[in-house]
Amino acid sequence: MRAAGCDVVRLDRHAVDGIAEGEKVALELMRTSKPPTALVCASDQLALGARRAADIPIIGFDDSPMAQAAGLSSIRQPLGEAAAECVQLLTALLDKGPGSTPRHVLLEPNLIIR
Repeated sequence: MRAAGCDVVRLDRHAVDGIAEGEKVALELMRTSKPPTALVCASDQLALGARRAADIPIIGFDDSPMAQAAGLSSIRQPLGEAAAECVQLLTALLDKGPGSTPRHVLLEPNLIIR
């Protein structure tokens, strides 16, 4: 976002997952002296609640059926790829034993724009 010339400010808020909680937290953020111009939420449910309280761009996480039905942009995790990597890592651990070297795997999510 910075590369695109956008000013990025983290406004972390801890919330229990859910639509009502997303709306509550978004209302709190919108009432601050410098309200956000966009939100990235940790779940689609939080994002759907935030949309009730704020007329700004909002992105969820998980690309749930609710997000799809509501036309919410969301970040989709590569679950099939993650499962395949888990199987490979477990198989390698079983083959090599507990002394094997841990491996870090980073998978690319997809931004689904609606």
